[in-house]
Amino acid sequence: MVLAKLLQQIEELYPQLPPSQLAKLLLLLVQDCSDSIDEFTDSSSIVDRLVPLQLQLHSAQDQEAAVAEELDQLASTHPAEFSPSHVWTLIRAIKVQKQIIDLFRGFDAISTSTIPC
Repeated sequence: MVLAKLLQQIEELYPQLPPSQLAKLLLLLVQDCSDSIDEFTDSSSIVDRLVPLQLQLHSAQDQEAAVAEELDQLASTHPAEFSPSHVWTLIRAIKVQKQIIDLFRGFDAISTSTIPC
């Protein structure tokens, strides 16, 4: 199967999504497949794999939004008021960014979360 055909199948499954979201789903699906995209022979095999990937992506995006809010609050803190809790906020932000990057690089990025792959 070629990528264009797989993208077309994803588009048929999710016609309401904009092209950028379709491309994300395609990337996640291709990065997640073990050997080749030929394993996605029908719509049900695509959906079976996309649903957990979408949950992982939404989880990572929710975590990123929460951390972004914490970072915004941290940015408004005067440097003299910096505390150990601020360091932990920065560490959480780095970990969340790593999860998102790993997800798109094809690693089991969110293996420690509540959503099994």
